[in-house]
Amino acid sequence: MLDGGQRKSARDVIVRELVCNCLIHREFVNPHIARITIDGEGIRTRSASRALFADPVTLESLDPTPKNPIIANFFTQMGRSEELGSGTRNLYKFSRLYTGKGPVLEDGDQFTAFVLVPPVMASMMGREGDREAAKGAERSGAVGGSRRSRTRAEVESAVDDLIARYGFFPRIGRLRAGHER
Repeated sequence: MLDGGQRKSARDVIVRELVCNCLIHREFVNPHIARITIDGEGIRTRSASRALFADPVTLESLDPTPKNPIIANFFTQMGRSEELGSGTRNLYKFSRLYTGKGPVLEDGDQFTAFVLVPPVMASMMGREGDREAAKGAERSGAVGGSRRSRTRAEVESAVDDLIARYGFFPRIGRLRAGHER
């Protein structure tokens, strides 16, 4: 997607914000292990926290407070974080663009975050036949596999196969003439 004239991957921004949050805002005195879980439902994180309040975190209730200012400054110097609260704003913005829904963030003794998988990805991941078809395509070199250049005809054939299967091309959602979503 375009964001302020720059091309950005919503998935990359979401994952970056979740991982950075686990590191920057973690309460290191607490022995609870930080966890990042990716499954068919989405990506979720859980880490120890030193919260001032125990409630869901929304854009309306956002009151950014530095939990580890030295670590936050280090991440800012590396270019991995911006200002306080920007990660939450980015999560809401890019989650809505990528999945159609906002993230679920909750602060307390543990900070938990959850971002759904987009509906088309969830439906693709949930069907065993699709997984087998993807593995077969990868083995045959139709997708991923080798690094050789694809001809235009091979790429168009792969796109046509995706459109025939799902009614659209999942990555960009663009329809071809004669196909309806």
